[in-house]
Amino acid sequence: MTTTHPGAGPAADEAPEGAASPSLIHDPSPPRGAHARGAKGWFTALLRRLHFFAGVLVGPFILVAALSGALYAITPTLDRIVYAHELTAPSTAAPLPLADQIIAAEQYVGGDASPVAVRPAPEPGATTRVMFADPDLGASETRAIFVDPGSAEIRGDLTAYGTSGALPRG
Repeated sequence: MTTTHPGAGPAADEAPEGAASPSLIHDPSPPRGAHARGAKGWFTALLRRLHFFAGVLVGPFILVAALSGALYAITPTLDRIVYAHELTAPSTAAPLPLADQIIAAEQYVGGDASPVAVRPAPEPGATTRVMFADPDLGASETRAIFVDPGSAEIRGDLTAYGTSGALPRG
C-alpha cells in the first residue's frame, strides 16, 4: 500500500485506478532478437522432424538386425538343448576306430551311399557325425548320421545344412 500526502496525485510509477498496469500492456513490436531466433527455430524444427522420421523408418530394421543377431549368437546353446540325444553319447567306453564308426553309419544308411564328410567326436561324451549325400535332399543339404564313438550305436539321423553341418531349425 502506498501512502500519499493530501492533495498529491498518484505516484509516478503507479497507474491511475482502473487503468492497466504497465506490465500488462501488450507491446505489438517483436522482442529484440526474435527475428534471429525465428530463423534458427525453423531449421532446428526441420532437423528434429527429419531425425524423428529417419528413426521411425530405420528403427525397425535395426530391431530386426539386433534380434536376428541375438538368435544367431544363442544357436549353439539351442542346438545342445534341442538335439541333446543326437549330439551326446552315453557310452563311456574307449572310442572305436573311426573306420568302424563310418561302417556302422554306412550300414544304417544302406545302399551305395558313401560319406561326403566325417566329423569325429570333438570330446568324450559327444557323437561322431558322418554326412552322406542324398539325391532326395537339396543342393546344400546332407544326411547326417550321429554315431556313439564307444559303441557304434546310431544316435540320430538328421538333415544338415551347408558345409558347416548346421542342424535343422524348428
